[in-house]
Amino acid sequence: MNLVTLSDIEQARQRVQSLARRTPLLPFEVAELPGEQIFLKPESLQPIGSFKIRGAGNRIMALTA
Repeated sequence: MNLVTLSDIEQARQRVQSLARRTPLLPFEVAELPGEQIFLKPESLQPIGSFKIRGAGNRIMALTA
């Protein structure tokens, strides 16, 4: 089993930065949790409407001939 290294993560970030959009963190209030801060990450704003674009795009872009 190969462990993921910091270098692996940095390389993946560089590969997908032109593919995936940076999505904002949006505050969300829940009446049942007064005073608690909850933030949502709307990955539906990605071009294909899913966070999966990062993993799939990274894998495809890392392929060699």
